[in-house]
Amino acid sequence: MPRTYLTGAARDRVAAEVAARYAAGETIGLIAKRTGRSYGTTHSLLLHAGMKPRPRGHQRLDVQARVELAAHLARRYEAGATVQGLAAEMGRSYTLARALLLEVGVTMRPKGTLKGTKRGSAR
Repeated sequence: MPRTYLTGAARDRVAAEVAARYAAGETIGLIAKRTGRSYGTTHSLLLHAGMKPRPRGHQRLDVQARVELAAHLARRYEAGATVQGLAAEMGRSYTLARALLLEVGVTMRPKGTLKGTKRGSAR
């Protein structure tokens, strides 16, 4: 398949879309995967859009952000979301998602069960 290059208005449009996703908290790697572009191309598009890439690795959550995130995760978990699903949604590890749930006193379901089902029953 021949290589295609983004130029002109098309590059500006795609760069703006990538920048919006990045500003919303997605990582460069996740944006690249979801848009079918390489990490390097996605990084270049961010620079083209005038974005300054965040430092690599996860940044520590401040206390208020941690409390708000834990409360949000607890509501979602109580509504039936899985820890693995919550971790994927926030782009963080299973361990962090579980720790945040425990911090706010959530009673964990047995692993492998969904809310309202018994272990081993049909879903």
